[in-house]
Amino acid sequence: MGGHHALRRGGGRRCPDARRPDGTAQTIFPSVAVSNGIGWSPDGTLAYYIDSQTRRIDVCRMEDQLPVDRRPLAVIEPGAGFPDGLTVDADGCVWVALWDGGRLRRYTPRGELDRTLPLPVSRPTACCFGGPGLRDLYVTTARTGLSRPHPLAGSVLVVPDAGQGLPGWPSRADAARELPRQEGQAHRVDPSPGRPLTTRPALSLPVSTQIE
Repeated sequence: MGGHHALRRGGGRRCPDARRPDGTAQTIFPSVAVSNGIGWSPDGTLAYYIDSQTRRIDVCRMEDQLPVDRRPLAVIEPGAGFPDGLTVDADGCVWVALWDGGRLRRYTPRGELDRTLPLPVSRPTACCFGGPGLRDLYVTTARTGLSRPHPLAGSVLVVPDAGQGLPGWPSRADAARELPRQEGQAHRVDPSPGRPLTTRPALSLPVSTQIE
């Protein structure tokens, strides 16, 4: 199933598609405005999905490898930003980046807000776990459209020891080729208030896959 990178036009809006084994596409959610975060529960029985303009994090039951019975898991209140990218941790909780909200939120599988992580930038775009033991939370950010962006806007931030991530599932295309890796810098965000920001080396995206 695809979000931004597997979209087709439908009724003036966009529709996430699922790819069948024969390579054909099937529309999953019609009439989508801004397709964004997607992730799965640790046991693979639930899918989480964000259409940012709805201000919702939705959850679906997986049936025959397709999401069904879509319903709201949580709604982001006005003034708190728009839900963007998400990731699911080993506890089955959903972390979501809030564009124009300047923070990450963690929701339980029942939709309860149980953690908020303020950031020094206003536009986080996505998050995922990495680092040793998948304990560090990496956060991509944007500076586009900001008249006076924070110096770290557009950087990759890292929150050390934020939780426990899940191993990823490489696509067949990624498994068939080896991407070059480059050393870069991720800006470390200490979750304890009042502590200064530091930096540490981190893997950056290859030039061919940089996100603009």
